[in-house]
Amino acid sequence: MKPEISKQQSEKRLLGTDKLQAAACGLRTSLLTRNQGLRTRDQGPGTRDRAAFTIAELMVAMLILIMILGMTAMVYQSSSKAMKNSNATSELYQTAEAIRKQLQYDISSITKDGYLVIGKRTYTNLNEVNAVNQIQWSNLYTGSGSDPDKTSAHADYIYFISVSQFKANMDTDAVSNIARVIYTHANSVLPLSYGESFTTTNINRWILTRRARLFIPNYAGVANPREVITQSLGKELSDFPNNFTPILTTDINFSSLSPQDTFTCFAANCGTFKIRYSTDNQQTWNYPNPDPTPTVFPIGGIGWPTHIEFTIRLYDRNLTIKSIDKDLGREHGGQTFSFIIGIGN
Repeated sequence: MKPEISKQQSEKRLLGTDKLQAAACGLRTSLLTRNQGLRTRDQGPGTRDRAAFTIAELMVAMLILIMILGMTAMVYQSSSKAMKNSNATSELYQTAEAIRKQLQYDISSITKDGYLVIGKRTYTNLNEVNAVNQIQWSNLYTGSGSDPDKTSAHADYIYFISVSQFKANMDTDAVSNIARVIYTHANSVLPLSYGESFTTTNINRWILTRRARLFIPNYAGVANPREVITQSLGKELSDFPNNFTPILTTDINFSSLSPQDTFTCFAANCGTFKIRYSTDNQQTWNYPNPDPTPTVFPIGGIGWPTHIEFTIRLYDRNLTIKSIDKDLGREHGGQTFSFIIGIGN
């Protein structure tokens, strides 16, 4: 038989059950109240769904995005421009170094048993044009002031007898250990294959040329008169200086340049090419006599220069690089380079 539960125990058990039910009801009421409060805050008048953005917020976000994209584009453009300038500057320095090395090599091989001729040609009121031939700087090199040689553009020239190892470009069988070496600007229309034209008005389109004419007496091959001299050096020297005027005509003042002459195009976009010389170990400097009566240093080396200074101004094709020209006292296109080369005994 089941034990009997007293009335007092029954009332206590009922009281405990009521408390649990009341607690459960209270919890349900609290949860419902909280959910209703949340719904009231999210959906009541003047409230909104937090899962969406207002038009104002979208416009602010778009504005910030546009600003970020704009700053990124500016940084990219600036970096790209800096890279182009760096590449163009590096190219100019490489060209200048190549010119210096070739001049150093040729002049270090000068024989004073030959001759040395340096001439001056100057131009004024010149322009600098960009890649599409639009003028960027005009009326440069006015030739004014107390020293017109500083304020004029130089297209000087130098030629001499050099003893070294020379090989013709067109006829590879033509070799010699002695040649007449000439540096000067081209002064005519170059072959279309080279893609440049020389005019006296656009200085940054000038082209510096180098030509080595080999002395090969009684040459058996098909002599290219632009590269090979079929008489002996002795014959040329015995005729000098009476023959230096024909040399100027044929080798310095090119009347025309054919496709065979592309090898003479030493440095494109080379503006001024100025030469000075010192006969007293750089104590004083002198400009050569002007064309057509250049300074002629006689055979034998008496009174010859001890040093020769070359000043060139180089340009990149797009006229990106610009710098201060100390002689002109102003900024314009290109970069100036100077170097001094000694003449040995």
